[in-house]
Formats: sequence, C-alpha cells, structure tokens
Amino acid sequence: MKESISNSTLVVLLVIAIGVSVLGIWVSVSGQGPGFTGAATSNDSGTVELSVSGTVGLVVTDALINQTVTVDANSSSCYVMGNGTQGTGCILDQADGITFENTGNTLILNVTAYASKNADEIIVNATSASISYLAQASEVGACGSYASNPLSNQTVLIATNCNFGDTADESNVYLIYNFTSDAAATTETAQVTFIGTA
Repeated sequence: MKESISNSTLVVLLVIAIGVSVLGIWVSVSGQGPGFTGAATSNDSGTVELSVSGTVGLVVTDALINQTVTVDANSSSCYVMGNGTQGTGCILDQADGITFENTGNTLILNVTAYASKNADEIIVNATSASISYLAQASEVGACGSYASNPLSNQTVLIATNCNFGDTADESNVYLIYNFTSDAAATTETAQVTFIGTA
C-alpha cells in the first residue's frame, strides 16, 4: 500500500531545508571575519602604482614631391620656396611639400632629416647651388622652424617641439631652392629620411 505525504509535511521539510542552508551560509561567512563584503572597515590606506608609457609616432603622408624649378630668362639666379610663397628669378611649376604628423602620445622634441644626395648632386654644374628645408605648421600649434636648414646627406634639425594633439600635430616641409642660372638642365631624384625623437 502506498503512503502519501501531505502538503503540510512537504512545507515543513522545505522550511527545514531552507533554514539549514541559511544557517550554513551564516556560519561560513561569520568565520571569515569582518570585511568580506569589500567595504572599508578601518582607516587603512593602500598604494597603487600606475605607469603610462609615451609613444613617439612620426608619419610622413606625402612620400613624393615632384617639382620643376627653372631660372627665369631675365635672371642670373633663382631663389624660390617650395611652397611657392616667395621667389625671385624662378619659375616653380607647382607648390608641393612633404607632410608629417606626430601620431604618438608624447611631444616630439626634435625632427631631423637627411637626404640621399647633397644639393650640388641635385642641381648640377651651377656656380652656386643650395637646397634647404623649411618646416611650417599646417595646423595651429603644430611644430615648425622658420629658419632654413640645408638639405644634405648629413642629419640636420628641421623642427622642434611637435605636439601630439589631433588638431595640432601636422606640419609641412618645403624645399627652398637657390642656384645660379648656369645650372645644367637635369632630372634628379633624392630620398629624404625624417626622424622624430622625444
């Protein structure tokens, strides 16, 4: 014969089971002492050490400039900035510069450059020939140097204190040409390398 368990018996057994569970949790938790919730229980203090590293990133976005500079027929010499803003005795076919940007998260103290050729290897057979770099900020607050530095196969400083903010980190480097009219007609290619240091 089957025996049935009444609903009241089931309720009593359920209450006893829940009570034993709650009692077991309370005994376990109370044995761990104060502070198990993570709340501050005293005036103790801690020290956190945080290290943030700076990254220097110098990206050149205009890898190629292509300019033709010729001496005006009525002049004995040519002087022109590569951005086309100043010039005497020259014809510059287009204003073109090399754009560089600080994509890192720290100030670039110095931007230097060196070329694969000297000016007299690019402007050949001239009595006098020079090419210089001129860095100008293309965004407010970006770096630039309004003093020209000679293009050569030696490293020269072209800009200082280049910011890293998104709206103040882009500059242009133009070339300044200065040579006499006896320069030979030629087509030359040179590679310029830029280096940013923090």
